[in-house]
Amino acid sequence: MAQKEIPSLAVNTSFLTNFEDGKNCYDWTIGLHGITIKFDGSYDNYSATYLPEVCKEQGWNKNVCLETLIRKSGYRGRISEHLFERIQLTRYQSVKAKMTYDEYCAYAKI
Repeated sequence: MAQKEIPSLAVNTSFLTNFEDGKNCYDWTIGLHGITIKFDGSYDNYSATYLPEVCKEQGWNKNVCLETLIRKSGYRGRISEHLFERIQLTRYQSVKAKMTYDEYCAYAKI
């Protein structure tokens, strides 16, 4: 990064809140909840997460979102309804914050 590019920097942060156990792997709302899944395979334990905006931005329904999240976890076996039934789901929400370089300078009194 060149010195002249610094003024164009911005930081975006998601603060994760309101963690809740789902009743099943479908107990969440696309665009509102992020999800973390956990499940046991034959030889390993698997887990993965998506932030609330991921499935909405990709245009995925819940099944596609869950299937891609299962693959993201590293699981390479057969995806079936039986696997969906074994998933432990945690849903959460996020609050986003953004600060530009100019805002940072004003805050830090630089």
